[in-house]
Amino acid sequence: MNFLPKLLSRFALAAGLALAATPLTGCIVTQSGPGYYGSGSMVVDWTISNSTTPSLCTATGSAYLEVTIDAPASVGGGVFQQACATFATSVDLDPGTYNARARLVDGSGNGRTTTVELGPVRIQDGYATPVSIDFPPNAFY
Repeated sequence: MNFLPKLLSRFALAAGLALAATPLTGCIVTQSGPGYYGSGSMVVDWTISNSTTPSLCTATGSAYLEVTIDAPASVGGGVFQQACATFATSVDLDPGTYNARARLVDGSGNGRTTTVELGPVRIQDGYATPVSIDFPPNAFY
């Protein structure tokens, strides 16, 4: 008969510890209210001389693609980098129209190519807007 109360007290202790640890395991972030309308993304893919051969990044001294989005950080703007050899990246943005530009840079952030104006890019809620870039040989410094 002592077995059942001990089992229940151990269960209660384990349940209490699990509940106490729950806030420490992470947090849930929900965006809503004024100013939040959802999100979409700009998916940028690039090639070097119409190729996605990773060795071309090394050969041209290009470590990263750098994308600059002219908008406040609160809506997703800023400067973003992705390893050159991946040949694709995605940036989440609030719906709207953005001016953006991209270039290949070396490991120190120095430009290796001319800057490509991506023009006005329209982002819609729930959609991935594709943007493709090719860096031909004459784009490199």
